[in-house]
Amino acid sequence: MSAYLVHLGYGLMLAALLARDVLRLRMLLVAAQAVLAVYTFRLGVPAIWRWNLLFVAINAYWAVRILRERRAVTVPEALRPLHEDTFRAMSPSEFLRFWGLGTPVEARDAVLTTEGDFPDALWIVVRGRAAVRRGATTIARLTDGQFAGEMSLVTGRPANATVVVEGGATLRSWGAPVLRELEGAEPRLWSRLQAVLGTDLVGKVRRGDPVDA
Repeated sequence: MSAYLVHLGYGLMLAALLARDVLRLRMLLVAAQAVLAVYTFRLGVPAIWRWNLLFVAINAYWAVRILRERRAVTVPEALRPLHEDTFRAMSPSEFLRFWGLGTPVEARDAVLTTEGDFPDALWIVVRGRAAVRRGATTIARLTDGQFAGEMSLVTGRPANATVVVEGGATLRSWGAPVLRELEGAEPRLWSRLQAVLGTDLVGKVRRGDPVDA
């Protein structure tokens, strides 16, 4: 019986190594290491079965975490167009997580970025318009679902244009400290944000809009 256990354990581990899906990999590792823990417990080798139990606990933790991340998350209807059009590189749970880190802002004729300065926040126009100005000339306008300050975030350089809200607008902002914390604490979500901003920049280039505001 013990011989069957060791073969079963290593067979499950082999299947885990061949699995492409990370959740399946974690679950197979839980099963494999649990079997090997039983096998080494029967042999009376505490150092090995205790290590395998630790591995079981670690992989079980990650499997549960992945399951929670994958469970169905519904984006509120009011935010659905933004998610589908601008944040489609993020899963619904990632989008809602990032959105929750932002601050809603109702602005009127406010300056979002200033030419030559480092923006203190990343902005998105939820509803309304903003003018992109270089000197005294308006070179483009931002509308719903477009970012301001994203090029400085990507390149680390000062803004090359001033962005001013035209009339009243609904915005959302993510301050520089929030973004720095996100980059360090949640690299996966940060990479998704980079993909979102990259898509926004590509869209601006295709339309002939400036990408350095």
